[in-house]
Parts: sequence; C-alpha cells; structure tokens
Amino acid sequence: MSAGTTKNKDADIIVGVDIGGTFTDFALLKRATGELYIGKRLTTPDDPGRAFLEGIDELCARACVPVAALSRISHATTLVTNAIIERKGCKTGLLTTEGFRDVLLMGRESRYDHYDFRFDRPEPVVPGSLTREVSERTTWNGEVRTAL
Repeated sequence: MSAGTTKNKDADIIVGVDIGGTFTDFALLKRATGELYIGKRLTTPDDPGRAFLEGIDELCARACVPVAALSRISHATTLVTNAIIERKGCKTGLLTTEGFRDVLLMGRESRYDHYDFRFDRPEPVVPGSLTREVSERTTWNGEVRTAL
C-alpha cells in the first residue's frame, strides 16, 4: 500500500486544515456518505499547533469519528507567507541556483505601471549579503542533474 492510500477508499475520512493569521479553518469529509463537517477556531499565534489539535478533536467529536479513524490530514498555512510579507520573524538567508542570485532583486514581476521606471522598490526580503549561490541543478521532476 503506497503512502496516502488505503485499501477501502469508501471508508476514508479526510480532514483539511488551513492555519491563517486570524482563523484556523477545518473540513472533515466522510467519503462513504459524502457528509461534510466544517469548523473554525481562532488561530493561537503563540502555538499554532494548539488550535490545530483542538479543532480536529472538536470536529471529530461533532462527526462522531475517533481521531484514530482519520485516513488523511492535509494542512496548509499562510503563517510563513504573512511573516515574510510583514517582515516579521527571524533573519533569513537565501540559497539560490548559481546564476540566479539577483532574480528577486531585479523586480521584473507585475507592477502597477510597467512604464514607470521610478517606482519605489520595496526593501528586499533577503538582503544580497545573505544570499548565496549553489551549483546544484535539478530537472523538472526533481532529479539531480548537477550535484552540490
């Protein structure tokens, strides 16, 4: 049996959790019956895992399902993205493929006015002094073409 699969897919009970900056959202699906249960809790910033575990316990109780019966839990979060955008958290370095060191600094992504070359550039998320290039190359499917 491969990871993520069970022998009886109709018996699957799956849970999805999204930890956001303000709320943590939950969904539990009983695939055999199509029953869907949803829940929402305030995120616990001091320990995001607390809201995660308490929310799953609460949702399983409402669905009359023991936590041990869950066949899959999928998790997503915007906490890291928010920390980067808001410039919160620890000092961060960047390892990038050789030859691509300045791609993020070039700022060729979408701009409000493509013809305004005097736009205010935001401070880089990672300063150039904390950026290092590595020689490893991978193919589209993750195969290492050039090892470190």
